[in-house]
Parts: sequence; C-alpha cells; structure tokens
Amino acid sequence: MPNKYVQFITDDHLLTCIDNLYSSYQKARNNINRGEFYKNKIDTVKMIFDKYFGGQADKDLIEGEVIRKANKTISNAIGTFHEEILGGINGYIKGNNSGYDIKASNNSIFIELKNKWNTLKGEDKPSIFRKLESFIQANPGAKGYYARIWAKKSEDKIWEFTAKQQSYKNDNIHIISGDKLYAMLTKRPKALFELYQALPKAINDYLTKIGIQTSKVQSDLYSEINHSAEETKRELIDQISKENYDYYDGFDSL
Repeated sequence: MPNKYVQFITDDHLLTCIDNLYSSYQKARNNINRGEFYKNKIDTVKMIFDKYFGGQADKDLIEGEVIRKANKTISNAIGTFHEEILGGINGYIKGNNSGYDIKASNNSIFIELKNKWNTLKGEDKPSIFRKLESFIQANPGAKGYYARIWAKKSEDKIWEFTAKQQSYKNDNIHIISGDKLYAMLTKRPKALFELYQALPKAINDYLTKIGIQTSKVQSDLYSEINHSAEETKRELIDQISKENYDYYDGFDSL
C-alpha cells in the first residue's frame, strides 16, 4: 500500500516523529509554571501596547508569552524532529549522542545538523569542522556535511572558512542547505517541500487520533493569574506588573 504522506519514510515513522515533537511541545509548556513565567521578568508595557494596538485579549497575551519563553526548547525539539525524520530514511541512522547527528549506515556520510543558519556561533565552527574531519579520517572515502535545514541560500559546496587566523578546508567536508540535504538522502529533488506540504494533513490526522486539538497548559496558567487578578480586583496586566515589579517605585500601589 502506498504511503499516505511522503514517499521517503513510512507513515508510521512520520507520525512517531510528530508524536515525539508534540510531547516536547507539551513538556516545554508544562515547564512554564507561574514561577518560570516570571523568572526573567515580563515587559508589561509591551503587554499594554499588544493589548490596545494589537487587539490581543488577556488570554492571548499570556499564551503568547508562554510560547515565547518555550521557543528555545521548542526550536531544539524541531531540530531533533528533522534528525528523526532523516534518520528514518532507508540507509541512514540518527546519531543518538554518538558525536554525529545522522550518518549513513555504511559510514560513507556523517552529518552535523542545525535547524537554522544563525544558530551556530562563529567560535563553534572549528569544533564542528574538526569533529566531521575526525569521522572522515576514520572512514576513508567518507564525506562530512554541516547542514542547516533553513539556510540563507540553497547550496551544497565545500565548507571553507577562517577562524582566529586559521583556515579550514577539506574537500570532503561540505556545507549544505536543507533542501539539498533532503534531496541527497532521499534521492528526491523536492523531498523537503514534499514534507512541508504533507505536515498539515499528518499533524491533523495525529491530533484527531489522540483526540486533542490544543494544549490546555497555557490556559491553565492564564486561569491561575486571572483568578488572582479577580481576587485583588486588578486588571490582568496590573496583576502581572504587581507580581513582577512590586519593588519598583509606584508599582507597589497597584
């Protein structure tokens, strides 16, 4: 029976990857309790502008801030999602803390994967290069790839750069964009786009299967803070400001 979503991994594998990512979303949001929500302080002046200029309801203000605080964890989880997808392609394996993110089963390819082009600091480039170089030196004929799912341009070329006045170049180490990476591993030129198009249907099927449409964690946090606001007869933003900045002149009177 043909695959329902994409042709380069099984439907079961794709749904498992989606399930893992959903769990990561839930965990990231669950970690945003009231204490964590206030940990790095809330910009309540921005909240006022968001409410009156952006037309956001109080609940949306809370939920948007929760998402923002959880974004770093979620971004890392999405990177893992791509690792799991690509590791499910026939002939490839996810690294699982082995020093590489993905490799070919026959050790001909080793991949360091990042989700976006701007997540790598300049000082980290040499360490990634040396790591890839160690793998290809241990496996003659192998190639190493530093991959970014979302790069500034579509490319697959020799990775060369200079760091701290030292030049780095090896003809067997490439820098590659997400579209070219997916194409190389799947032998399908538009594989990443095929995944992009398939995700809404696959996600909807997954959510229907588990009977959950949205997380209630954010709403719970809203309810908790809103309950406090109702008890103290404050506006929601005033309640957040009071709890965050009671030590500021004037805010203690809210």
